[in-house]
Amino acid sequence: MKKTEGILVASDSHQEWLLEWWWEKYTKHNSYPVAFVDFGMSSKMALWCKEKGDLIPFSFEVAVSANEKIMTLAKNSYGDEITHTRSCWFKKPLATTLTPFDKTIWLDLDCEVLGPLDPLFTYKHVSLAKDIKEPNTYNSGVIVYKKNSPLIEKWAAASKNGSTNYVGDQNLLSFLIHSENIKIDELPEEYNWRMCQGININAQIIHWVGLWGKEIIKKFGGLPSI
Repeated sequence: MKKTEGILVASDSHQEWLLEWWWEKYTKHNSYPVAFVDFGMSSKMALWCKEKGDLIPFSFEVAVSANEKIMTLAKNSYGDEITHTRSCWFKKPLATTLTPFDKTIWLDLDCEVLGPLDPLFTYKHVSLAKDIKEPNTYNSGVIVYKKNSPLIEKWAAASKNGSTNYVGDQNLLSFLIHSENIKIDELPEEYNWRMCQGININAQIIHWVGLWGKEIIKKFGGLPSI
């Protein structure tokens, strides 16, 4: 059966605690099929993913070396686990190419889905929201794209060694967009809302970025319980 539209997420054993929380939030408002990319989950959670949708193995080698300046910037922003975190970041571009769907919404697992995602599938080009902390950067926590998108393919190819010169995958993606003048669609901020912007009653996706965001999920279960 042809799979036309669906959701793609990924996890390893460090992040898999988010999966059940993410699934509960997502399925309250949506029924699109979901595919899970396995970055190294436990066997228990891999089985859980198979019960919910497609489980896609990941076998690419990704280099995550970087110069001292980049590592200092990354560590200051994301803490001591930055080496592992960057490894996951630079796997993401390659993971996006594994989608079984003709049109895909990639979601980071710290994205709390608060409403229907139907409007996102209407966008024509690769679609992302601006990053609020870096105005020239697009946030890669929510990405809408078609299978075999030239931009996504370039991003994936560059990610194999791109960590040398970029803090994260979204910095690399933004560089490609700007340097090659690639046409994209900008998503409304309510589809990738960061809580440092304040409360937005129209937000459809809350992106709980960083260590603080993960603590909110652990302690309060995201937005509704705060």
